[in-house]
Amino acid sequence: MIQTYISNLTHFLDENGNIPEVIPKKHRQFAYFLAMIVDNLTRSIAEDDQPPPDPIRCHARGCKGVIHSTLDLDDDSIVWECDQCGDYGRISGWQKTKWDNL
Repeated sequence: MIQTYISNLTHFLDENGNIPEVIPKKHRQFAYFLAMIVDNLTRSIAEDDQPPPDPIRCHARGCKGVIHSTLDLDDDSIVWECDQCGDYGRISGWQKTKWDNL
């Protein structure tokens, strides 16, 4: 079953802009997954649209897919999708986080 994730990265961060260790492990792992997507995509854009340097594996249990992401210029969200299971999502609130390379 394809899952859709609409996420605001700041909802996972503490007052210092870090992913806190005190949140449940499942949520912390998902926050790191989102942060990797932001880091990879913004780094590729900052380097004149080079392909993302590191493939990100899908977070879905048992899926071996790779995440593909783009910047939606209409609302500045990052849109991502797994090439195998079809899970996809939108990330807002990523600007000015430590993973924003723009």
